[in-house]
Amino acid sequence: MGTEFLFDLYNRYYPDVNSLRFRNTITCCKGTEITTYAPQEEWNFIARWFGEKFIRGDEDIWNELDRYIEDPKERLFRMINKINKTNIQELDDIGLGLLLIDFHYTVLTVIYKINLVQIEHALSYAIDSMCKKYFSNEQERCIAIASLLYSEESTIGVSEEKDFLELILNCMKNNSNSVYDVIKKHHDKYKYVHSAYGANAYTHNYYIKRYNRLSEKGCEEIEKKLTELNEKTNSMIIEKNTYLEKIQDNKILLKNIEFSRRVGVLRDKNKALLGKTTEIRENILKEISNRKNIPMKILNYYFLSELCDLLSDNKVLKKSIIGERKRGLVLYRKEFFTTKTDEAYKELIYDRKMKSDNISGVCASSGRVFGVVKIIKSSKDINKINRGEIMVAHGTDFDLINAMQIAGGIITEEGGILSHAAVISRELRIPCLIGVENITKLLKDGMHVELNADRGTIKIKNNKNGKIIFLRHFKPNIDKNKPVAEWELDEEGQRAMDNMIKSNKLKSIDKIFTSPEPKARITADIIGKKYNIPVVDCHEISEVDRSKAGFIEEDYIEIVKSYLTNSPEFRYEWENIDNVKRRIRKFIKRINAEKNTIFVISHGMFLSILLHRYFSENIINFWKDLKFGQILEVDKNRLIEMWKNDRIY
Repeated sequence: MGTEFLFDLYNRYYPDVNSLRFRNTITCCKGTEITTYAPQEEWNFIARWFGEKFIRGDEDIWNELDRYIEDPKERLFRMINKINKTNIQELDDIGLGLLLIDFHYTVLTVIYKINLVQIEHALSYAIDSMCKKYFSNEQERCIAIASLLYSEESTIGVSEEKDFLELILNCMKNNSNSVYDVIKKHHDKYKYVHSAYGANAYTHNYYIKRYNRLSEKGCEEIEKKLTELNEKTNSMIIEKNTYLEKIQDNKILLKNIEFSRRVGVLRDKNKALLGKTTEIRENILKEISNRKNIPMKILNYYFLSELCDLLSDNKVLKKSIIGERKRGLVLYRKEFFTTKTDEAYKELIYDRKMKSDNISGVCASSGRVFGVVKIIKSSKDINKINRGEIMVAHGTDFDLINAMQIAGGIITEEGGILSHAAVISRELRIPCLIGVENITKLLKDGMHVELNADRGTIKIKNNKNGKIIFLRHFKPNIDKNKPVAEWELDEEGQRAMDNMIKSNKLKSIDKIFTSPEPKARITADIIGKKYNIPVVDCHEISEVDRSKAGFIEEDYIEIVKSYLTNSPEFRYEWENIDNVKRRIRKFIKRINAEKNTIFVISHGMFLSILLHRYFSENIINFWKDLKFGQILEVDKNRLIEMWKNDRIY
C-alpha cells in the first residue's frame, strides 16, 4: 500500500497551477527500496514550457501557487480529529474499508494536491536561465543559486535537534527532576519526524538514550554545538545577501527565488505532516490484521482495493503473489510511448555500467569533500554511515535525517534544487549533488571519492591503495612506578588483542606502522608475524611525551581537556602540541608514497589531534569517545590533503 501511495503521489497534478504533468511514470519497489521515474523527455518538456511561465512572471501562476502554499489543510485536520474520536473496533468491515479509502485519498489530496517536483523543476529552470545574466560562469552560478535558495526557516529535522539540545541544557543547568516528562513532551511533538513514508516512529526510549548520551558530553559541548548550528545559519544568511545584492534589479527573478524557498519549506512541512498521519494508517491496518488474522508484514503487500476486498469478501492473496511482491514490484502509468521511451524504461530495470571515473550532477549546496562512500537505500542502512562519510542515496526523506546530519557530503539520484537533500545540506553547510543518474549503482560502499559540488563533479579515487586503518592500542597496565611510555598491556588488553587477531579482520593490510611504545608495539609484532606483514617503527606516531611531568594522580580527564584545547591554564610539562603537529606532518609525508593498505597503531591523544577534524568532531569529544582497541578507517588522500593545507575542505 505504501508503494501504491507513492505511485499515486508522483502522478498528482493540479491544473490551476501546473497544467503540464508527467504522462508516463514507473515506480519500482524492491524490499524497502522504492524509486519512481519519469522519462527524461518529459522532465525536459516541463522544465522548458512550465518554467517559461515563471520566467515571464505569470501572475496567475504566482497567485495560485501562493494559495496552495498557504492552504491551512483544514479538511485533513477535521478528518484526523474525527478519526481520533472514533472507536474503529466498533466499525463494521465495510465501514472500516470506507474509512481506509477516505483517509488514504484525503491525505493524498490535501498534502499532495500537487507533485511539487514538477514545480521545483520548472522554477529551477527559470532561475538558472535568469541568473545567466548575472553569473555567466556556470560554477559561480551554481554556487550563487544554492546560496540564494537558502531559507532562514529551519527544517523540521534541524529544529528538532536544536530543541533537543536546548532541552538537555535547561535540564542540566536547572538540575531538573522532571527530565522524563520533558522528554515525553518532546517525543510527542517530534516522534513522526522520521516516518514520512511509513518508517517506524521513534520511541520514547530512543530519546531517553539520546539524552543520556548527549548529556555525558557536558553543558559546554552542548552549548558549542548549538553555537555551531546558529553560526552556520548566520554565515548562510550573509552569503545569501551578498548574492541578492547582485540581482536586486530583477523583480521577477527575486519573486521566483522567494517562491522556490517557500516551496522548499512547504515540502519539508508536508513530509512532517505525512509522518503524523502514519499512526492513523497503521492503526487501521492493525485492526484489519486482527480481524482477518493476517500479519501486518503480509498486509503491507496488499493494494488498497485488495484490502477492501479482504474486508468485504474475505479475499486473501495467495502466498505465491505475496512472494512475487516481496521479490520486487513495478507500477507504471502508460499514456503514450515511443520506442525510445521504452528503451529508456528498460534501462531503469537493469544495471548500467560505469563509463568514467568522473561523474557529474547538479550543485544543491556548495563545497568540496573527500570521503568514503556509504550507500543508504533505507532507514535500515543508517547505522553503517560514520561521521564525515559521503552519503549516497536515491533520494532523502525524513527517515534518513540522522544519516544526513553526520554525513560529510550527500549525493542523490533524484530530487531537485528544493528537494529534502538540497534544503538540509544547505542548512548544514555540507556539499551536495543531486540528479546524479544511477549513482547508487555506479558507486559501492567503501569507495573513496572526491565530491566537488562547486564544479558538479564526483571523482573516484584509486580505491585499491587509498586506505589507512588506525588502531588505538589496547588497554594498558597502569604502573605508577614506570614511565607511561613503558607501560605494557594488562590482561584485559591482552584478551581484546587476541580476539581481534583471531577474527582475521586484518588480512588485507600490506604494512604496519607502529608507535615504538610497548603497549602498541606488541600488537604490531604479533599481527606482523601471523600474516607475514612488515612492521615499521615510527617515532612520529608516539603518544604525547609526558615523561618530564611524571605520573599524574589528579583529575586526568580535565588535564587532557586543558592540553588538547591548548588552554593557557595548562601547567604541566608535556610535549608542546605544536611539536605533535610537526610530527604528524612528518608522518603524513612518510605515508604519502605508500601504495597499499597500511595499518597504524598509535595512542589516544595523538590520534585525537591527527583525526578529529577528519571526522568533523570536537577534539575533546573525539578523545573521550575513542576506546582502547578501536579501529578507524580513513581515506589516505583526504587525510593527506587535510594536513597539507592544515584544514578540511
